[in-house]
Amino acid sequence: MKGLWLIVAGVVAAHAVAFYFIGGWNPLPKVRYIAPPNFSLGWAKYTEPGTQEKMVYQEFTVSTELQKTPAAAGPTARP
Repeated sequence: MKGLWLIVAGVVAAHAVAFYFIGGWNPLPKVRYIAPPNFSLGWAKYTEPGTQEKMVYQEFTVSTELQKTPAAAGPTARP
């Protein structure tokens, strides 16, 4: 019966040591990545010359690129 308690105590101690070391690890990066905005808007106010009516033109742009690609990357030559 004494041997069973020693095994249980050893298993508990081993788990406590393992959790102690694993608990100190940080799974997330230290610097948080903030993605550039994919939404932009613009507007222009003008007066219609013929009717003198004031107009507002609004434009909303949303980029749906999942990954930025290098600009003007042509095909690479294979040897």
